[in-house]
Amino acid sequence: YKNLYKNSNLDFLEFHLSYKDMDLNIEKFFDKKLNCGLIVHAPDLYKNDHILNLADEKADKSIYELQRVINFIIENFDREISLKELADISYMTTNSFCRFFKERTNKTAFEFIREYRISKACQMIINSNKTISQICDDTGFNSFSSFNRVFKSVKGITASEFKYMYQEINSTS
Repeated sequence: YKNLYKNSNLDFLEFHLSYKDMDLNIEKFFDKKLNCGLIVHAPDLYKNDHILNLADEKADKSIYELQRVINFIIENFDREISLKELADISYMTTNSFCRFFKERTNKTAFEFIREYRISKACQMIINSNKTISQICDDTGFNSFSSFNRVFKSVKGITASEFKYMYQEINSTS
């Protein structure tokens, strides 16, 4: 991380944390105080603080717009979400919203939604006795084949393989 900071002109930096990483001390990654806005992305830990703005008081209003959109995605991931809905929340046209979201997250809104849904699917696989098919339905995917394809593209393995690997690891510990 130090090399990233030293060799980049950062306007936006995002850390993806798991619940086990919440005691992360950001100071250890950087030699000096960050002058950029720092966003901590921690799904499901703090529902309304999904994005925590750690920048100074003059933080860009767009951070709050982004937080509002992401909170909407968190609350509605289990159903179809349209680009128009996301644009309306941000008071933008769909084209402006797409550009806005991509510039701030380096992902399209739909890439973000798919990754969030897969993150929720992984949590459900680990924390419930639901079948993969039930999890597919509960995470807002239109079809089982779409769920499997997206899961594999995001995680590198299928949902069934993920479940099996988790069960194997959990049974040996």
